Amino acid sequence: MEGADPFAEFLGAPPQLPRSIRWDDLEPQDHAAALHDLADWVRWLVVRYALDQRDVPSCWYRHAALVEELSALRGAWQIAYDPAQPATAAVDWHTTLAYGRQRLREWAARTGCRQREHRPDSVEPWAADPEGSGWTTSFYIHLDDVVGPPTSPPP
Repeated sequence: MEGADPFAEFLGAPPQLPRSIRWDDLEPQDHAAALHDLADWVRWLVVRYALDQRDVPSCWYRHAALVEELSALRGAWQIAYDPAQPATAAVDWHTTLAYGRQRLREWAARTGCRQREHRPDSVEPWAADPEGSGWTTSFYIHLDDVVGPPTSPPP
């Protein structure tokens, strides 16, 4: 398994399972390195399972939702194919892949991207600028209605 600690294995410690990546928490250099590793695996996945643009558009790395989905699938694959896992873990992986592929298709369709044509993600205005869109005010008015005044935005 990638990243296994041979000293820990020698001492009889259980191997460390892969952990989910919290992409937003990574420093730029770590983000780039993790994305590079993921890209290698995604290329393998696309070739191995003959996936196409409907599953994984070539600009997948520019869409946070696709990065998150593919990263989660990679983690599931790493666990399923760990030598310590029973042979049935591969079946679990393929079940996960079948479900994940449906989710990938949904996300890929939402991007509107086509082969060699990337379209940036659109973000809802209220989420991108809660103050400017009036969402924050509306939210706290709602909280006041629910719990009673005074509720105010956190500092």
